[in-house]
Amino acid sequence: MKTKQKILILSTIIFIIVGIWFFKNKPTKEEVSDDSQFDITYDFDIEKLKANKLPMIIAFGSSSCVPCQELKPILQELSKEYENKAIIKFVDISKNSDVAMDFPIKVVPTLFFFNKDGSPFESDDLIMYSSKKDNKHIFTAYEGKLGKSYLEQILKEMGVK
Repeated sequence: MKTKQKILILSTIIFIIVGIWFFKNKPTKEEVSDDSQFDITYDFDIEKLKANKLPMIIAFGSSSCVPCQELKPILQELSKEYENKAIIKFVDISKNSDVAMDFPIKVVPTLFFFNKDGSPFESDDLIMYSSKKDNKHIFTAYEGKLGKSYLEQILKEMGVK
């Protein structure tokens, strides 16, 4: 009986120590995000972004997805080129899956496009999602990787100069 109690106590202590170690060594937002202006994995708030009154491209991807990692530097470059003209952000759902709950994401990368008033951008070349309740257009998306020139064309169609 004493041996079982010792094993139980020792197991409990080890469990607590391991738990404390994992808690203390959990990466912070700053450690995970290499560019907090561009990568909004942990600070995603679509309403705050819409309040800026600029056209937006929000890309949802994953660190384990090759096309996502190929697309990310293109988006980051566009984000810098179109600073104060458009909002271009990246959200890594492999690091924070909760941010994607309100979006119809089937594959990564998936990009969402919004006009400067926050409404979904409309384009025949993109996927348009409507509400099941009232058939109102709620999202415009593209699934997969896009090239820089095509993204620039979309930005131009969105009114970005």
